[in-house]
Amino acid sequence: MQATKQYRIVLRFKEVEFAYEKGHPVIRDFSFFIGRNQLICLLGESGSGKSTLLKLIYRELKPDKGEIVNDYTSYAHLPDPLLPGHYNIRYVPQDLRLEPFITVREIAGKHLSNMLGDKKAQRVTEVLKALGILELQNKKPHELSGGQQQRVAIARAVAGKPDLLLLDEPFSQLDHHLHNEVRARLMHYLHRHKITLIYTSHRAEDALGYSDRIAVMQDGRLLQYDTPQHVYQHPNSYYVAGLLDRVNKLNGDQVKAFGIARNFMKSAVLFYPHEAVLTQESKTQVRVVASRFAGHTYICDVKWEGMNFTVFHPTHLKKNTILGMEIKTFRWV
Repeated sequence: MQATKQYRIVLRFKEVEFAYEKGHPVIRDFSFFIGRNQLICLLGESGSGKSTLLKLIYRELKPDKGEIVNDYTSYAHLPDPLLPGHYNIRYVPQDLRLEPFITVREIAGKHLSNMLGDKKAQRVTEVLKALGILELQNKKPHELSGGQQQRVAIARAVAGKPDLLLLDEPFSQLDHHLHNEVRARLMHYLHRHKITLIYTSHRAEDALGYSDRIAVMQDGRLLQYDTPQHVYQHPNSYYVAGLLDRVNKLNGDQVKAFGIARNFMKSAVLFYPHEAVLTQESKTQVRVVASRFAGHTYICDVKWEGMNFTVFHPTHLKKNTILGMEIKTFRWV
């Protein structure tokens, strides 16, 4: 895949491999690029290698094979010991590493020079406001909740306006409301200040609405890397689609029942719940197993020839209701 024209390459992985124990690689033959000012989400389940990848970028770890090129400077050619933070990189791990005996304001301004004078105070205030923690500025870490501590760690990393920001599960300790609010505020701030971001998540909503590209990972491998729209609409496997949304699967020899022509180059059809409709008009009938209210719609579990599907419907349906099902949009994998 070629880099898009509007972004200059800031980081490139070339066939990188890494193992904590010899013979048990955590990162496997990993190659991808990141453009300047992009927001990149590393999406995958726990154990997929996301955190290790951030540590390789930050230079806490050194690849066993391959090469990491940061702004055209290869990590492989730099001397040992490796010093984290090369080329104005800031990293917030899941353990946060907050200084315990100083205030939130002092922590947030830690990486800013006192030579900035009043500009330092203004910068810290701006970042604390952006993350919704200005009222906590005189507190110390032990007085804060886990979610508040997480935002303080992010403020410390962001205040210096680094070229590259690395965040490991940055919203994991926030409740649903704060998760959405802080995520939106942070992404807006980073876009405005043109800070390149690589962040990890196991939640599809963190990736789909806020990233420029998604890197889907499994067992240390890169499964797919593209825009959120393309990965969602054209996943290259059932696993990738399942990370992004509820997904239904039909084997190649079952598609004819739903009026879909057989594709002998592919093995299965995938469709999301909103891409099928329950109607009296379709000849292929399904039985409703359950119908659950979900705010804007009802989530219906239906069964067809021993297979289970999930479909949205505008109204509640009684259990064992028989209706036809029509698949409006789908993709082959």
